[in-house]
Amino acid sequence: MAIVEDEVRNESEEENEIEVVVEEDDGEQDSDSDDDDDEEALERKVAELDQRITEEPYNYDDHIELIQALWNLSDLDRWRAAFERLTSMTALRADDWLLRLRTEITLAHAAPDRERIIDLFKQASLDCYSIPIFSEWCSWALTGSVAEAREQLDEILRRAGADPFSGKLFWDAKLELEKSQFDTMSEDNAEYSAARERVVWSLEEAASRPLLRAEQALATLRDVASHKDDKYFDKVQKQHEAAMEYLQKVTPFEDKLLTAETPEEKLKIFEEYIDTVKQLSQEDKYAECDSDGILKVLYERASTS
Repeated sequence: MAIVEDEVRNESEEENEIEVVVEEDDGEQDSDSDDDDDEEALERKVAELDQRITEEPYNYDDHIELIQALWNLSDLDRWRAAFERLTSMTALRADDWLLRLRTEITLAHAAPDRERIIDLFKQASLDCYSIPIFSEWCSWALTGSVAEAREQLDEILRRAGADPFSGKLFWDAKLELEKSQFDTMSEDNAEYSAARERVVWSLEEAASRPLLRAEQALATLRDVASHKDDKYFDKVQKQHEAAMEYLQKVTPFEDKLLTAETPEEKLKIFEEYIDTVKQLSQEDKYAECDSDGILKVLYERASTS
């Protein structure tokens, strides 16, 4: 703002006063006017989109356009309400869930906020099977308390830990958590043995499943579980070999999915993939490969693709 000073003489010649007159700067007036115009335009757009949604409530793109307009208005309550309305009507796409989750994470500052974000991650993972969403969940979970992080990672593993192509990512996150606790303990700590067993279990599970890069877990297990006897390692080695054989049988389907171009093509591959896993589940040597978990993942991936 510009400040204009006018000298004003008092009736008494002995006193002078400085009168300060505040004038609006033309540039700031123009800026404020532009902001008001932008806000009015956005409000008109919101009203128009609300009307379109009322007339055609299942137009997904109109809902997303409304959500973006409300975000541009910095109207958080209406932004959330628009998201809630859409999620009550249909499953959100993975990219739109990621937008909501990442935004809510930046706004979370208290324990109730974390509980709400946990619920959102659970809802998102039910709407769509998405590795980016699970990865975001893992990263965020590790910022909480150990007990909360363990609970959240276990939930993620129940939902995606059996995925042959990406499941190892989530076992690595579990290992990171458990190892970070174990590495801070001395042998005389009362929790030392339990912490070590959690690390060993995480590695054993990853090494014993048909997961891409599971051999990394087996190599680390030999170092961490030095207190185990040869019988234990023989058992894990045998299961690891069966899991890797299983993985070889399903990897061609993962390769085909990477190059499939249409939903119809992907669906056909998933059907063949599922039939193969069902056949493998009947063989005794693959009894510990968690075929049921893999089938659950495949059904969810197929319904999302």
